[in-house]
Amino acid sequence: MKEHTIQTSKQPKNMKSFLLKLGMATLFGVMMMTAMLGLGARTASAKVHTANANADVVSMIRQVFGPHANQAINIARCESHFNPNATNSQAIGNSHAAGVFQILYPSTWNGTPMAGSSPYDAYANIKAAYHIFQRDGYSWYEWQCQP
Repeated sequence: MKEHTIQTSKQPKNMKSFLLKLGMATLFGVMMMTAMLGLGARTASAKVHTANANADVVSMIRQVFGPHANQAINIARCESHFNPNATNSQAIGNSHAAGVFQILYPSTWNGTPMAGSSPYDAYANIKAAYHIFQRDGYSWYEWQCQP
């Protein structure tokens, strides 16, 4: 009887190569999915944080502006999208628009009772905007955006 020799040296090598490639592809896929899910979680978290921050700004506007709050909210949404750190890089004179209501800093800002605070402090910016609004006879004429 003739013995059949099975060549095992080539099969395991090919099988090992296949498994190694499969393992690397699987590992790469898992890493990509983890990265995508991680990015998605951070993006969702950032959106929630932004929504909460916007709600806080809107709440402060309602508190300060009272019966004029809806108009003020429209102005702030248009001017800065409720972003306390918004800055307009285009200078007007020697000033730049800053904060929630984009008040010119330092020129207009320094004429408000909030001059000792930062224009990037949301509450201070809202209070200064109310002062300007009230000083101007409850008018929005100083703002480019209108209710």
